Amino acid sequence: MYWPIRSFVLSFLAGVAASQLISNLPLIVKSPYLQSWIDASSVSSPDGAWSLFWTTRQHMGLVSYIQVDGTPYQWTGTDISSRPKLTATSVTPTRTIFSFEAGPMGFNATYLSPLDPTDLVRQSLPFGYYYVDSWSLDGKSHAVRFYFDITGELLSNDVSTDQVQWNTTQIGNALYHSMYLTSKQSLVDVADIVKDSTLYFVMENSAGITWQAGGSAEDVRSGFAAGVPSLLNRGNTNPRAIDDGWPVLSYQIDMGNITQTSNSIVGVLGLVRDPVVQYTTSGSIQIRSSYYWSAYNTIKDIIQDVVAKFDDVRSKAIEFDNKVLADGGAISSKYNDLISFSLRMTFAAMDITIPRFSNETVNTSDLKIFMKDIGSSGRVNPVEVIYAAFPAILYFNSTLAGSLLEPLLEYQTSSDYKNAYAAPDLGNAYPKVQGNSSDTTELALENCGNMLIMMLAHTLKSGDGSLIYHYYDLLKGWADYLEMNTLHPTGYLNADGEGIPNLSNLALKGILGLYAMGKISDTTGNSNDALHYQSQAQNYYSQWENLAVSSGHITSVYGNASNWGLIYNLYAAKLLGSDLVSDQIYTQQSQFYASQVDNAPKFGLPYDTNDFGKAKSHWTMFTAATVSDSSLRDSLISMVWQRASYNDTAAFPTTYDPYTGSAITGFARPQGAMFAPLALNIANKLTSAPPSTPPGQSTVKGKTNIGAITGGAAGGVVGFISLLGLAFFIRHTRRHMNEAFVHQPFSSHLVPDYSDSSTPLSKPNHATVHLSKNASSLPQGEHSTTGMHSAALSGSGGTGSDLRMEFEQLRRDVSALRTEHLQSIEPPPSYDFDSAHM
Repeated sequence: MYWPIRSFVLSFLAGVAASQLISNLPLIVKSPYLQSWIDASSVSSPDGAWSLFWTTRQHMGLVSYIQVDGTPYQWTGTDISSRPKLTATSVTPTRTIFSFEAGPMGFNATYLSPLDPTDLVRQSLPFGYYYVDSWSLDGKSHAVRFYFDITGELLSNDVSTDQVQWNTTQIGNALYHSMYLTSKQSLVDVADIVKDSTLYFVMENSAGITWQAGGSAEDVRSGFAAGVPSLLNRGNTNPRAIDDGWPVLSYQIDMGNITQTSNSIVGVLGLVRDPVVQYTTSGSIQIRSSYYWSAYNTIKDIIQDVVAKFDDVRSKAIEFDNKVLADGGAISSKYNDLISFSLRMTFAAMDITIPRFSNETVNTSDLKIFMKDIGSSGRVNPVEVIYAAFPAILYFNSTLAGSLLEPLLEYQTSSDYKNAYAAPDLGNAYPKVQGNSSDTTELALENCGNMLIMMLAHTLKSGDGSLIYHYYDLLKGWADYLEMNTLHPTGYLNADGEGIPNLSNLALKGILGLYAMGKISDTTGNSNDALHYQSQAQNYYSQWENLAVSSGHITSVYGNASNWGLIYNLYAAKLLGSDLVSDQIYTQQSQFYASQVDNAPKFGLPYDTNDFGKAKSHWTMFTAATVSDSSLRDSLISMVWQRASYNDTAAFPTTYDPYTGSAITGFARPQGAMFAPLALNIANKLTSAPPSTPPGQSTVKGKTNIGAITGGAAGGVVGFISLLGLAFFIRHTRRHMNEAFVHQPFSSHLVPDYSDSSTPLSKPNHATVHLSKNASSLPQGEHSTTGMHSAALSGSGGTGSDLRMEFEQLRRDVSALRTEHLQSIEPPPSYDFDSAHM
């Protein structure tokens, strides 16, 4: 049975072109601190290299061997010189797959980072899988053993001082090692490695498995390579420094004589922290845990479930990949490469959090997402980074966008924040969310525009108007700031740090922010404000076009026809469906870009000729989504692809030299901008102004414990009476409503999955790499559909203690009802492309 399958897959793959070697491949990339990459920039192929943490270039110590008929081969790590022959590498949105030949045996080594932004339990779990499938190349049986180990570098970068302790546990279907610092420091991040983690190294408990914990890495590895039975199911329990003999957690699986593995050999790598963030607002400190604790009681429950559900997770990963790649394939194969390579980076930057109380109860109605600015500053919820990543977030689950934005909104309505403009972030000390009340006037236009655009985009794509309704006064204040300052920006910086007066792109962002406020006002029933902001946006845009357009293109700076740039903020107009910008402008600008592309540097157009030595992947992709010519779009995409597939030492940066490809900044930073073209296909949903209120039941593990929400009653008695009427109406209709909000998924068109995890990716005469053109060339995996999203709502100040108390209670009711709606989302049906996107 094996040979016909293998022959079919090889013939199918014969026509799949291989891309050039990619130096930094994501292995298990699942959270801000569980980041495992393979660096092959100094070797001829991705095997024979160490797994690394993305930024410190610190080894993770993840080592893998196969032994065939007594001959050892090592494919991660550099302890021995004998390597298997790498025949292919493929990257999908969820998986990186190496295909090897080790003497007479072939095998696939797959690294899976489960992604399902519509299933918050699965998405928030900080665990990834590695699994191996092997087969005979000559049809004969061979003696096969596998070996896997890891050391403690993920726990600290001070490997000579920090000591580690370890344990080994067998429970049900799982055997797992755990390792942690003897002196943990809660919520302390040093050089991007946090010092409060526990490392879990897990194997499915099966026949032929042996283990050892705490031995010297050199001794244990050399023993396996020499064929000595060195793993004796015992552990050295004496704590010591991470580099003191490199205490190792190890497994060996003796397969006996086989022609192929009947089942995948499955391992799991996890990095668990609890709590994950400390969030400070209104003078109070919240200790917040990951969302998955709403579904589990103990770490043993988690590990058993993660191991038991491997087959389900893998099949859903394939389904997920197929759906994404079917959508991306409608654009180009290189575009599919980009979305495959970037997606793990985007969602791994975020922690999905809820409060977890001392009695082990959790409150899922208070859902907040925090993003770390990986690859740059370590800032919390950096507004310009979220703005760049927003297309992917909207595309996969637009309700998550609200949970990511709400901490920024909540903080800026608290007494801790005094500025009249939007903050750039929530501080620079992730995972401590301390807020940022400093004077950031220079960034005010950038951040006000970003926030208003994102607020409207979230509302339109999710169908949830609650945030714009409850934070209306805050948003209005930002729009008023833009109205006074955006048309002639002087003394302001854009997201790229340019401070030249009268930057056309920055002015346009502010004008689109005003446009967004006009739509927000209209949606919330503030008709006078709507007319005002819409009129101002139209007036400013007309003036802007006269100021910014010269010699057939939009200039970088008003009135200077010799300079130009990527006017990436036109993307916001497309995303919001704005009629401000005429088709003529898009066509004219596309023609100008086309005139520059032929002589462009290899790795892309500079984002601005005033800063000519920098290309930016995210702004290039925003621009590609705005052009009116598909061949030009593909040319811009190809430039980003050239950098993503470039053999350099940095993990796909956002900023790099357009001539040499050398990375400048933004290593492994969220690259959600790769989904900019696809996000334009998401249909708008909002049909009414008030917060969405379908019925449902808030998901709370244990006793419900919803804390008080900071803030007072806006608008005094009039506001209170209005909200009282709204709450009464909601309470009344709640008993009668049966409809459910259904999340807008990405297209469910499937690419047929022809391959089997027991078959090679390809068998060329030399090592090749391709970022998958479609998922059909890969082993198996899956996709889930249930979406959960909730967020506590807060208002702004009021008067009268009695009224305030009653108002707060009503506001809690509204928040709970909104949560019930979002928590009650049912799995969506099978969507066809026409109904899901427009």
